[in-house]
Amino acid sequence: MDKNNLSFISSFKHMKRFITKTVFLILLPVIVGVVVCEIFLRRIPNDYAYKNEWLTNSSDSVQILNLGSSHAFFGIEPSCFSHKAFNAAHVSQSIKYDHFIFNLFDEKLYSLKVLVLPISYFSMLSSGPENGIEDWRVKYYSIYYHCKYHKFEPKYNLEIYNGLHLKNVLYSMLGKTSHRTCSDLGYGTTYQLEYRAEDWKESGVIAAKRHTIKNIDTIILEKNKSLIEDMIAVCKKRHIQVIIVTTPTYQSYRDSLDKKQLDISVECCNEFAKHDNVCYLDLLDDKRFTEDDFFDADHLNEYGAAKLTGILQQTIDSLGIFLN
Repeated sequence: MDKNNLSFISSFKHMKRFITKTVFLILLPVIVGVVVCEIFLRRIPNDYAYKNEWLTNSSDSVQILNLGSSHAFFGIEPSCFSHKAFNAAHVSQSIKYDHFIFNLFDEKLYSLKVLVLPISYFSMLSSGPENGIEDWRVKYYSIYYHCKYHKFEPKYNLEIYNGLHLKNVLYSMLGKTSHRTCSDLGYGTTYQLEYRAEDWKESGVIAAKRHTIKNIDTIILEKNKSLIEDMIAVCKKRHIQVIIVTTPTYQSYRDSLDKKQLDISVECCNEFAKHDNVCYLDLLDDKRFTEDDFFDADHLNEYGAAKLTGILQQTIDSLGIFLN
């Protein structure tokens, strides 16, 4: 090999090392910055992290546990029960994640006597937030509950993937920010009557349309049935009462529901109630709830939540669960 070729190869190697070092020096601060931002974003208090920590440390003392979506998150007030209770619901939480949370803490729920399982108009036909406009919520289960359903998908495992909010990072560093909106017992505290919009009744039509499934998927329906049956079976084995409840809604929401979908939901709930450890409370059109009990057309406010929790307590008392 002549000297020119050797010189060219040597120059190429030097250039390659230079480029590699330059790229590394450029990327290293970026990578470190991303990691630091992710760490501080995860340090911001939120409902998911709080509930996972609370249940990890205190689930052995819970006697009444409720799961469910926002209808339960804002609709069931644990402090209104006569026994130790906790609200494990989250906004847009599907039956799949109800089942996940229940299974995650099942072996620690030594004192559990009542499982309140809310089933709404959309619940039985929902495959989860993954397939909707709130798919960003899935990351909270992956990151803060350590759920492995999407362990190989970055968008469901990184806070930063969903947007780098430098203000949140800075506030987190200073300890001046929080995304937690629930009480110490898991109840959603932001849907207060004083903050209700003037046109709240009109939300019923919009919400009903959003909750209506255009194409009914029997595979999803059967999967959700199976998940609920599994929870019921575990509860039966451990002598735990299951109370399935459809929470109250305002007329503008009810009048906009699809009858076929609603019938599917009610039929499923009635089937579950055939188990001797299950009862079903269909409160969708319960006349005990007035306009002053709602935050919007399908969510209760603090007064409605106290009333609903009182009805659940009456049901528990009538069943004599804590007398045995």
